[in-house]
Amino acid sequence: MLRLTWLQFTFFNSLMIVLLNFNLFYFVYEKNTQNWFITFVFIVAYFALVHVICSLLFIKFFTKFFSILFIISSFLSVYFMSFYGVLIDSDMIQNV
Repeated sequence: MLRLTWLQFTFFNSLMIVLLNFNLFYFVYEKNTQNWFITFVFIVAYFALVHVICSLLFIKFFTKFFSILFIISSFLSVYFMSFYGVLIDSDMIQNV
């Protein structure tokens, strides 16, 4: 049985959420084609932000709940962005 520490679990969850948002990174890359460094820094900063949020929310009893909630919401956003060709913004979230 694979045993993960809390740090490994938050790292893998953050990595999965970041990798699921490849449409966001493609959008940033299209808008900023001159400088690869800014795109790379954006990806690293996004990972750091997601990891900090996961680290703050993943406490003993809520870890699995928040992990499942974040990953399912990432899957749903990737589905809508990939198949319908839309970017989810704050107005769309307010309508839900």
